[in-house]
Amino acid sequence: MERPHRVWLYPLTIFFVCAIMIGLIANTVLKDPVTAALGLIVPLIAPVIYEFLFRKEHDRIAAQNAREE
Repeated sequence: MERPHRVWLYPLTIFFVCAIMIGLIANTVLKDPVTAALGLIVPLIAPVIYEFLFRKEHDRIAAQNAREE
């Protein structure tokens, strides 16, 4: 099967973008560690918030649907 288009310098572009992203992350950590720490804390707290706020509601609705069947 023929590909519909080709990407210039295919494997190199991915490495180039990854190097830029790693550089941006390193720069943020070095220049503004508070913002970098907050940026890491938010995704780590999201599962905890889900468990406490939304999981109980989901379980209640699931139990109610199971009783109706």
